[in-house]
Amino acid sequence: MRAFLERCLRRTLWNWRLSAFAFVSHIQSNRKPETMKRHETFWLEDGSLVIRIEDSAFKVHRTLLARHSPAIASGAWSGQENIDGCAVISVPNSTNATADDFRVLLEHVYHDAPLAADAPFSRTAAILRVTSKKQLDFPAIYELSRKRFAEMYPSGPQPFVHPDNVEEALELAVEHDIESVQRGLFYSIVTTTELHDDEDPAAASEAPPNTETVPLDSRPLSPANKERAKKLMNTIMDHFTPILFTVETAEHMACTDVFADKWMPLVIAPALASGGVGKPLETLQSIIEVDWEKEGLCAECAALKREEWKEQQEDIWEKIGIWLAEV
Repeated sequence: MRAFLERCLRRTLWNWRLSAFAFVSHIQSNRKPETMKRHETFWLEDGSLVIRIEDSAFKVHRTLLARHSPAIASGAWSGQENIDGCAVISVPNSTNATADDFRVLLEHVYHDAPLAADAPFSRTAAILRVTSKKQLDFPAIYELSRKRFAEMYPSGPQPFVHPDNVEEALELAVEHDIESVQRGLFYSIVTTTELHDDEDPAAASEAPPNTETVPLDSRPLSPANKERAKKLMNTIMDHFTPILFTVETAEHMACTDVFADKWMPLVIAPALASGGVGKPLETLQSIIEVDWEKEGLCAECAALKREEWKEQQEDIWEKIGIWLAEV
């Protein structure tokens, strides 16, 4: 009898343990983790999937996002966790995806702020990063963001405008293999950035960057891109220096004499003062814009020389692409 009672007691205790374990598991699977913050905009009451990135959670529509992303459709990052009756996808930190970038993506997906042709750099960059295969893998939107990114930057030397956010833009262009804009971005880096071999920490602390001229989201160049930029800078200067310091000649002797008299004060001196030896496109444009007719050149020679200088701009632009492929 005693043995029978002991068996019954053990069985009862075991059942209690199972019930307690199931209850605790249920509570844990449905409670909101202490570190999780529900996104104030994208916590949709009729959502069917919770996506956790960093310490933020987004309640969204599974079918909508699964149409765009094979990674989400496959449930690769799904676990046993359950929030508000919804499955939870926890995006690994190793993807480097951020909650801010994902929020920008959702604004595009839900048509709150579609990625338009005039979208600012910050939005385009965010969607480019988060939709890549390295992060959340939204192939169609990724291709759209690549297109929008490429449209933001110059693809030729005339006119050449240096963009903002150039360092971050170059890093993104190289990382995402957007070749069409790399030539212009490298040229901007070479002509607008001081490429020092070693930074002096003391000097940096004494002279902090001007926050009005340095974009807040700019970042240093990677060592590989910095090295390529240095090599490109040296090649450009080696190529352009003899061009700049060779006095032009013209069809007419009188016009050649004008160049002999004016080349130093109107071309070489301003170029030396502005660092124009390392800025061939800008320097050639400055030469083109000189009022040579006023200085004594005939209209025919002035027109011919301006065409030659434009051709030199095109030639240097083409060479930059070749030089980049070699460094």
